[in-house]
Amino acid sequence: MRDLRKDRVVAAFSRAAATYDAAAVVQRRNAEQLAALVRERVADPASLAPFLEIGAGTGLLTDRLLDMGLARGTVTDVAPAMVDTLRERFGGRSGLTVRELDGERFTVGERFGAIVSASTFQWFSSLLDPLRNMRRHLNDGGLLAFCLFVDGTFRELRQAANAVGCPYPGHRLFEANEVARAMLDAGFTVDHFASFDTPVRYPDALRFLRSVRHIGSTNALPVPAAPGELRRIIRRYDGDHRCADGVTATYTTLLVLGHKRSAPRPMNNHNQGG
Repeated sequence: MRDLRKDRVVAAFSRAAATYDAAAVVQRRNAEQLAALVRERVADPASLAPFLEIGAGTGLLTDRLLDMGLARGTVTDVAPAMVDTLRERFGGRSGLTVRELDGERFTVGERFGAIVSASTFQWFSSLLDPLRNMRRHLNDGGLLAFCLFVDGTFRELRQAANAVGCPYPGHRLFEANEVARAMLDAGFTVDHFASFDTPVRYPDALRFLRSVRHIGSTNALPVPAAPGELRRIIRRYDGDHRCADGVTATYTTLLVLGHKRSAPRPMNNHNQGG
């Protein structure tokens, strides 16, 4: 269990609703990769209806689900301003329901053929209980497909923080093996499991951090980094990672697809990590 401030996460994503699309370069690519994986693995994506999308944001993945014929389902986000954006974009679609929902803990009165989510689960405090809840909301054999940022993301920022002796100014991301273990213990098969790096160039470290803020990513730790520490980290980042065209920030994305098994695996005490 990780100690994260969900209220800060919700507030930050609500503030970023107007700037998200322009800044969410990697998140858009993640949504494209996830949609391509579903299209590759499912002969008739429309057969997955109704679907539930968790953490839809402004609808980057939703657009791609609609394009592949998956047009009946429930599209959700935890941030009220993001939900408003989703309603503006998709409210006229007769097959879609848009609602505010916390994907980490929810109860709805129906089951789904698929649950999908792009670039959201890294904000969960834990994985096992949310995945078990998702399993309860899936039809037998239902699909779970998601991607999330995992350990290795922003490695340059972590290196700069370590170099100046300051705490890393962000929360710990799940490791890939934690995700695999939670999937199995929650009662899913793991049919696709692959990670990839996406390096992105920014003019300097400050503009990298501003871009992160524009997509709603924020320090969700109970005690955020002090301004003086952050300035030291930025200076070191620029000094150690600057090239002719700016600095690099690396995102590590894990892409996962599985199905609901007939019975969950018995839980061992050591499997409640996160």
